[in-house]
Amino acid sequence: MAFGRDVLKQPKRRCEVERRTVIRKISLAFLSIIILSFNPFSLVSAGSNEWTSLGPEGGRIFTLAIDPSTPTTVYAGTLYGGVYMSNDGGESWQQKINGLGQQIVYTIAIDPISSQTLYVGTEENGVFKSVDGGESWNAINEGLPEESINVIAITPNAPATLYAGTSDGLYKSTDAGENWNAKNNGLTNTCISAFALDPDNSTTLYAGTYGGGVFKSSNSGDSWIGINSGLTNLDVRAIVIDPQDSNILYAGTEGAGIYKSLDGGTNWSATNNGLNNEYINTLAIDPSTTLYAGTRGGVFKSIDRGANWSEVNEGLTADVVYTLVINPQVSSTIYAGTLNDGVFKSTDSGAHWNTTNHGMTNTSVMALAIDPKTPSTLYTSLIGEGIYKTIDRGTSWNAINNGLTALYINCIAIDPKTPNTLYAGTDSSGLYKSTDGGENWRGISGMISDETVFTIAIDPENSSILYAGTDVYMYKSTDFGETWIRIGTASPSIYNVRDIVINPKTPSTIYAGSVSGIFKSEDGGENWIAINEGLLSDMILALAINPYLTNTLYAATYDGGVYKTTDGGNNWSAVNTGLTSLFTTTLVIDPKMPTILYVGTQDQGVFKSTDSGKNWSELNDGLPAYYISSLEVNPHMPTLIYAGTYGGGVYSLQQPTKVYMPLIAR
Repeated sequence: MAFGRDVLKQPKRRCEVERRTVIRKISLAFLSIIILSFNPFSLVSAGSNEWTSLGPEGGRIFTLAIDPSTPTTVYAGTLYGGVYMSNDGGESWQQKINGLGQQIVYTIAIDPISSQTLYVGTEENGVFKSVDGGESWNAINEGLPEESINVIAITPNAPATLYAGTSDGLYKSTDAGENWNAKNNGLTNTCISAFALDPDNSTTLYAGTYGGGVFKSSNSGDSWIGINSGLTNLDVRAIVIDPQDSNILYAGTEGAGIYKSLDGGTNWSATNNGLNNEYINTLAIDPSTTLYAGTRGGVFKSIDRGANWSEVNEGLTADVVYTLVINPQVSSTIYAGTLNDGVFKSTDSGAHWNTTNHGMTNTSVMALAIDPKTPSTLYTSLIGEGIYKTIDRGTSWNAINNGLTALYINCIAIDPKTPNTLYAGTDSSGLYKSTDGGENWRGISGMISDETVFTIAIDPENSSILYAGTDVYMYKSTDFGETWIRIGTASPSIYNVRDIVINPKTPSTIYAGSVSGIFKSEDGGENWIAINEGLLSDMILALAINPYLTNTLYAATYDGGVYKTTDGGNNWSAVNTGLTSLFTTTLVIDPKMPTILYVGTQDQGVFKSTDSGKNWSELNDGLPAYYISSLEVNPHMPTLIYAGTYGGGVYSLQQPTKVYMPLIAR
């Protein structure tokens, strides 16, 4: 994954991408040293050095699959969360990623004869197979291109024969995935986004493509012909075959609804009466030929083979439905996988839906912030879901998005003097402000209103003064964020700023980390100098400053690990001993014992140093999500830390209680 503001891809069945923003840490006010002789929460827990998942529950679900022999067993393929499994009909979920990892999973197929055998298609890492019901996985990619696997299909009467649809064509295996061969003869468009096998004749195949319409093979994929007569939209997302008549096909498209064929695909006609959203992501059909369509506007149902459609979204709070599956034994039970809200379940043929996400923590965190005065209150932003708040240390979360029209939030900053005042930096929509603890938000107008805000820093002595780093400029406000002026535009020009820290003893001294190195101002942002001596990586994602020895700073870099300066940035040196990943993303300092640091990485989780960065050790027990987007330390009890992840939500770690001594750390 790319650093910073990288690309979050939609299922490549769509062969397109969706933008997302970088995850940023929030600067906290520094606290004075105090002596603690006891842990105020020690009656609850003394700490164990093991992370605990806090949610929020839900997340992005790209695919679902039901065990045909035991339909209470359901599998979900997720964004950055790998595979989750439920063995109680969705009531609870467990992550199953041994050998698979926190990957993007677009498709799941279950062997119809041996249901312990599963196949998943991933983003850019090919096909993985499990023979033990998902407990362990192995890659099976011999002959496959290094492309995303969008669909996998198993031949019902010969399950060793598999098909994998990729963004680079169709591939076939006749030995249960051990070897793959391309089957693209006649495919003029190789972006395979949908696939179906004729249930009456397994040699007849249909492939939907993104941009090329539907193709048909009558010889098990050896050759293909386009079958698009009447199909006016060629961006095909889904194909299903009528279970009672295999000559009847349905194709769901991107923007033109659903098409129907009565002659095996030779001719098509639109069948959209009552279908109020024509962006079709998925289609499902039960044995009685009742059809369901998952769209960008929820779920629609047809009981007359597509002639008429009705909306069935009671209780379905998510608009975008990626996948639908029907219980093969009880067709009134349906599962829906959604854009950000996890899994929904209906037991009455779609009339009513309920969330079923217990244990499903496949949420992708962009930012974390802790109330400095009431640290049981935390805020987090989730990709595409806005901001969530907890007042009970993560036991429960509630969305707080009233007035927040931009839901991609890169950073959250809390006024250290008035914690009910919050600022949220967005992707391409500037800055929002709340004065009531997030209950209501309003956008800040002016020059910052349409920019991507990566970081916000508040002057610890005068909270009317704020700094913001965007994808273009740096900004300063002197009136609590109401108006902003550009700073750092003179030579050296500062742009694409990812983090800002303020010297807590001398707030006119400011440091900015950007994609072109680190910059320093000693006059409140009026003038800047580059301070990159010894810094071999110029892609800076996070900064941290020692609150007592303020000439000591640390920088987390995209590809060079952690750097340290003890002279206010004049000279930097790498401090990476024991740090097995140099792709660092976020960095925090223990506010009471600044010899202790934590760094989050892109691929190896969290590392801890107890000697001011000289040595690092892994801190990942109980943490399956290794892409760390943000870290925060409880300011009152620094043995309690929080980690925001991609694909695993928020985790907390209560370390064993220690006694803090009044010393000055170097």
